[in-house]
Amino acid sequence: MMLTSIEKVPARSSSSSRGKFEAMITGFLRGGGGWRNGSTCERAVMELQNRLRNLKKEREKRVQDRTGRIARFVDDGDVGAAFVAAEQIVREENAIRILELLYHSCEIVVANLTYIRRHSDCPREINKAVSTLAFAAPRCPDLLELWILRQLFFERYGEFYDVAAADAELEGFRGSCIDS
Repeated sequence: MMLTSIEKVPARSSSSSRGKFEAMITGFLRGGGGWRNGSTCERAVMELQNRLRNLKKEREKRVQDRTGRIARFVDDGDVGAAFVAAEQIVREENAIRILELLYHSCEIVVANLTYIRRHSDCPREINKAVSTLAFAAPRCPDLLELWILRQLFFERYGEFYDVAAADAELEGFRGSCIDS
């Protein structure tokens, strides 16, 4: 039996159950019941993934350049400069790992976006990704998409996901994970 309109729904014995059934079918036919900010979230995640990919490439190029400098410093006998360059490489590699973690969190959100749109609860896997993105927003102020996602998830799931941002503001942390 194919439903093309509400009128073809079989009649129920009680009018209240029929009303609920009609509302359910109407919502299904219209695709309703979802999160109205889902497309905004999806766009922000996609833009963030593009920025993270580009930032990672830039960082990897810097690591390659500095690796070559270390070899030259050692050949020239300038060990102090070689240690400074090595410290910079470690910082760059740590930043790359942060960018990879954020990218992976975005992938989890994208993979579960259908669930996020339809349900108001947050399973453990999605919870970790959402919490990571909310936690990173005040620590990476240059990534505006993180701030947008933080606000969207705050509206969707409430204050629980905004705790990380409050902690960062209390600590007075104003650093950036992408500009060092």
